[in-house]
Amino acid sequence: MTIISHKHRFIFIKTAKTAGTSVQLALETICGPDDICAPVTQKKTVRPGEEGYVARNYQGWFIPRPLRPEGLPSRFSSELKELLRRQRYKSHLPATDVRWRLGRRLWDAYFKFSIERNPWDKAVSDYFWRKRHFKREMSFDEWLPIAYPKSRISFLTIDGKLAMDRVLRYENLSEDFSAMMRDLGIENVPVLPRAKAGVRPDRAHYRDVHTAFTRDYVARVCAPEIEAFDYEF
Repeated sequence: MTIISHKHRFIFIKTAKTAGTSVQLALETICGPDDICAPVTQKKTVRPGEEGYVARNYQGWFIPRPLRPEGLPSRFSSELKELLRRQRYKSHLPATDVRWRLGRRLWDAYFKFSIERNPWDKAVSDYFWRKRHFKREMSFDEWLPIAYPKSRISFLTIDGKLAMDRVLRYENLSEDFSAMMRDLGIENVPVLPRAKAGVRPDRAHYRDVHTAFTRDYVARVCAPEIEAFDYEF
């Protein structure tokens, strides 16, 4: 989810399965009436804990990004749909799209942050979250190559370079979040709720779920983020 606070001059890029919804709910409470708070989800159903969230200022016209130099569309069809719906900002939007739609002047002027998580742990969390809606039973080994065909670090990069001023660690999120809020001059740090928790059975440790195949697969596919954030299995 994208939150752009003109009041506090920050941009939050929400990544998947990193407690981003909890951070989003907390940030909305300190945002002003002119700040941009995209909806928590594309669905109309409000989940427990999200009742007080007020989405605002996320609609509007924008210019879709141009085609790639080789002539192939770069998310052009999906951007065209968002344009027709006047959906300028939405729940999950990569850094490249946020900069394009917000404008480079504000993007460069504001503090940009996101959250990252151990890729092996993230994959397990993602599996159990999506497993609830599987049309057929799939093992973790079968599901992983389908769901993770490539690294996801591009969500936080522009032109191949990390575009965030700070990346909070999921493993130390509460402390990292509080420290960053204080650095931004926000004295009354909002409390992080536990949104979308309790899905993984018995809080299984990710090492107990991975097999040799899935461990090595994540190591290969997610090598960019593993190297960038110094994660280990």
